[in-house]
Amino acid sequence: MSNQNHPTHVLLVDDDPFVRDVLARMLEALGCTVATARDGRAALDQVDDESWDLVLLDMCMPVLDGLGVYRELAKSRPALVSRVVICTGGTTDPTVQRFLDGDVPVLHKPVRLAQLRHLLTRAARCAA
Repeated sequence: MSNQNHPTHVLLVDDDPFVRDVLARMLEALGCTVATARDGRAALDQVDDESWDLVLLDMCMPVLDGLGVYRELAKSRPALVSRVVICTGGTTDPTVQRFLDGDVPVLHKPVRLAQLRHLLTRAARCAA
């Protein structure tokens, strides 16, 4: 059952199957419809097929990392960039850190249900 105060269509991108499963269940418990992708390339394939309220994007992934996905979206789907939220366990890479210090919202792992609820409420206000 969907909550009208939250974005409902979420693309969850993470290479760790356990993290994907846990976050997907948490988002579904909050009323979201969730699709998942195992890496950045798979995520880009899915964004072409769907309209997303929110993209929850892991930073460190094989094939194409979160920074690469974000840059590609900025070129090909600029309207979607404002709906991207980075989900990371932290990084020491200076390029990635500068990116994370910018305007993109960041959730730090491990993610808690209350954090997701707050994120969805904030995203709904921005979309209104």
